[in-house]
Amino acid sequence: MNHTFSAKNVVVAYRGGARALRQFDLDFSGKCLAVVGGEKDGKTTLVNAVSGLVNYDGEFILDGRALLKKPSGNNVQAILEDYCLLKRKTVRENVEYPLKIRSLDLAPAQNAIREFGLASYADIKAAKIPEHVKPYVAVARLLLVKRDLYLFDDILRPLSGDDKELFLRKLKEIFSKLDGIIVYATSDIDEAKFLADKIAIIYGGVIEQYGTYDELRNKPFSRKVAEYFDDKIELRPSVLREFSGRLMIRYGDDNVTLPEGSAAKLLDKRYVGREVSVAPYRGGDTLQYLILDPSTDKTIVKY
Repeated sequence: MNHTFSAKNVVVAYRGGARALRQFDLDFSGKCLAVVGGEKDGKTTLVNAVSGLVNYDGEFILDGRALLKKPSGNNVQAILEDYCLLKRKTVRENVEYPLKIRSLDLAPAQNAIREFGLASYADIKAAKIPEHVKPYVAVARLLLVKRDLYLFDDILRPLSGDDKELFLRKLKEIFSKLDGIIVYATSDIDEAKFLADKIAIIYGGVIEQYGTYDELRNKPFSRKVAEYFDDKIELRPSVLREFSGRLMIRYGDDNVTLPEGSAAKLLDKRYVGREVSVAPYRGGDTLQYLILDPSTDKTIVKY
């Protein structure tokens, strides 16, 4: 079944009026949506809002039904960056917890412990287990109760190297078996590429661009998006010219003429003759030039 998830005019404001999410709008259909952003761009706030842990205006809609604005009102579960393990409980007790509070048979917990390779840690308290084991415990616990929506907030961030690679592959396997929407928040575009159907890049509480990995990589709408795929972008000022339907710029000592028809893709003809910001961009399949409004760092040439 193809599930749908939407955000409509979602705003999260804190005391003093600062907005962590500003007019957040999104329509997604598929299995896994990745939300990619840096520190304080709104990823965790989004997860907390969907979970009902923070107040927000607007609405989230799952399979045509608006989510209630309280934690207990929806069949939603999140794993946060710190995994929210019960530190004084053993791994076994942590995995069993969602079954115990529902007075359900505990046998599935033992199966999950075996499936996730946790048998040797089962009787060790969560506070004492290695860091790379914690996400396995959190996910094993999460999967014991079916949810309509699963939320993950940068859960691979504490991992590195082989530990991260192994767990990422395990997540891919798990996601393929889940019947529900997955919203996966991360600061790593490569994680998003590996796991997600669509990616929303968020910056300053607003979606900067939304699409598939290839769409974002080949056609970035702003410098912020482009930098996820090419970390050596060096913008320089140039005056935008037009001749016989082509746009012309200067980058360093090089005069660059863009392909035929490029002038028709200019979002506003008033940019011709004005100073713009330009840079070669190597994030996509072919070398291209970013041409940006210097005041916003947004592209002024549509693709």
